Amino acid sequence: MTKKQNVFINSSKNCTKKICTTHILNMLLLQLNKIKLVTLQIVMESKRVEKINRLIQKDLAEILREKAQSEFFGAMMSVTKVAITSDLSFARVYISIFVLGNKYTDEQILKLIMEKKDYIRMLLGQKVRHQLRVVPDLMFFIDDTLEYAKRIDELLKS
Repeated sequence: MTKKQNVFINSSKNCTKKICTTHILNMLLLQLNKIKLVTLQIVMESKRVEKINRLIQKDLAEILREKAQSEFFGAMMSVTKVAITSDLSFARVYISIFVLGNKYTDEQILKLIMEKKDYIRMLLGQKVRHQLRVVPDLMFFIDDTLEYAKRIDELLKS
């Protein structure tokens, strides 16, 4: 028998059944409280991330709408989704691009946006400076859900 086991046996002999069960119950309650606290922190963190996603989506949509005529050849853009990492350092921004006329493609407009992403990040920082300490690094992607839905619709019609 090891020393730890011997101490446990000796201490259990000294305490009554009622005290030992109370001690065990208290330990279990402490563990449950720790689990609840961790769960609460995860839920609060995900709510915070969702709020920041909505904030960035709204402000980026406004920035792109304001700058579309002068910077992006009048293309209409819609920010469909923003997914920010849990450490708030990177944001994946999904945009739908509606090119007016046949001069430019979606990919060309996306390339322009990527070239000006530091400028867009600076404008975003000016808008959210009171809500966020650090503005996340932006990564832009074309949202192709409309084209995907069109393809499905065409397949269903044929």
